[in-house]
Amino acid sequence: MRSAAAAAALALATLFAGWVMTAPAGARYDPNDEWQGLPNGKGREAVFYSCVACHSMAIIHQQRLNRRVWTEVLQWMIDEVRMPKPSEKDYQLILDYLVEHFGQDVPR
Repeated sequence: MRSAAAAAALALATLFAGWVMTAPAGARYDPNDEWQGLPNGKGREAVFYSCVACHSMAIIHQQRLNRRVWTEVLQWMIDEVRMPKPSEKDYQLILDYLVEHFGQDVPR
C-alpha cells in the first residue's frame, strides 16, 4: 500500500510541477486551439470539459503515465480536488483517452 501511495504522490508532484513550467519543446499544446492541442479521438471532449475547469491542457501534454497512475490521478482529482465525478461510462472514456494519447509509451 505504501508503494502505491508513494507512486501516486510522485505522479501528483510531477503533475503539479507542470503548472509552473512551460510545455516541453515540440509539445503539441496550443492555447489558441479550441481543444488546446488535444488529439482528435473518442473521449477528447470528455477530457477537455472535465479538466479545463481547473487547469489548461498543457499539464496533460506533459504527462506520460501508465493506466494505473492515470487512474490514481483521476481518483485523487475526484476525492481531493473535488472534480465532479463523471459517470462510469465517461470515467472509462476519459481514462482510455488519457492512456491512448498520454500514456507511458506515447512519444512526446
